[in-house]
Amino acid sequence: MTVRSRSRGGDAPLPLAEAFAAIVAAGEPDAPLQVCQVAVDALPFDGASITTMTDSHHQEPVCATNEAARRITELQFELGEGPDLDAHKSGRPVHVLDLAELGEHHWPLFGHAVGGEPARTLHALPLNADGPSLGTLCFHSTTLEHLAVQDVANARRAADIATWAVLGVIAQETPQQEIDWLQGRLQLWVILHQAIGLISDQMQVKIETALTCLRAHAFACDRPLSDVAHDVAVGTLRFDDDGR
Repeated sequence: MTVRSRSRGGDAPLPLAEAFAAIVAAGEPDAPLQVCQVAVDALPFDGASITTMTDSHHQEPVCATNEAARRITELQFELGEGPDLDAHKSGRPVHVLDLAELGEHHWPLFGHAVGGEPARTLHALPLNADGPSLGTLCFHSTTLEHLAVQDVANARRAADIATWAVLGVIAQETPQQEIDWLQGRLQLWVILHQAIGLISDQMQVKIETALTCLRAHAFACDRPLSDVAHDVAVGTLRFDDDGR
């Protein structure tokens, strides 16, 4: 599948539309990732990720085109704030034109943490083709390049196609395929879910409260959420009266 890199102007929609149509027609299990890769190749972005979610406590990464995109998704889950969550909640795109100017009052934790990533702009688009949002498609750029009107339109088109790609994967899943798909995702998220479940059982609290406790412990100890989750999963850290 060939899409001209960094396409601009009136000749961009046709090849991009054809590429998206081919992805939808093929209906392959990695269709969401294909959508991200095609969009990044055709538009002025350096990475993209898709995350399904219901709220800040229930998120699941679907795919990411590179390490920076993966880490941006991970940070928003760890901290419970960011453009993806706002886009999902509002059902409208959220454009961050300069991450360095977020300030302390707009996603203060995320704004501080994402400063270590090679990203200058973020564009979070809800996956909500004629319905409630399923999650988000998030693009990032490493420069402050201004998006043309056609770029914005094509980014929204990518989000629409990504919505159907995710729905197509979900619709095709049998229980075993669902397990395989989960195992193929980032191991970090599997460990996080295990840790949250263990904390919920140890403290006899809801999953949402368990995640809040995990986040709070990681923040208080200035440790990555993934490291704390690993300790919980292997049993070296507990959140009950016998905890260490």
